[in-house]
Amino acid sequence: MTGAGAEPYRKVSAPLVDLVVSGALAGRSIETQGPVLKRVILALISIPVWLIIVLLSPLDAYTAVRNLARQA
Repeated sequence: MTGAGAEPYRKVSAPLVDLVVSGALAGRSIETQGPVLKRVILALISIPVWLIIVLLSPLDAYTAVRNLARQA
């Protein structure tokens, strides 16, 4: 944490979400698939992202509070 403009805490889930999203976008385009397959693929992509966000939100909150407590 150096500098006045440094972020007060470091998010834990952001790198994981970026990895999932970049991996999902690296494959073939789903626009060439049928509408049913397109919905299935989108559901399979969105479920892990949702789980990462929900399960790591308390960890993000914990690290933010811990860092704020260290600053006080």
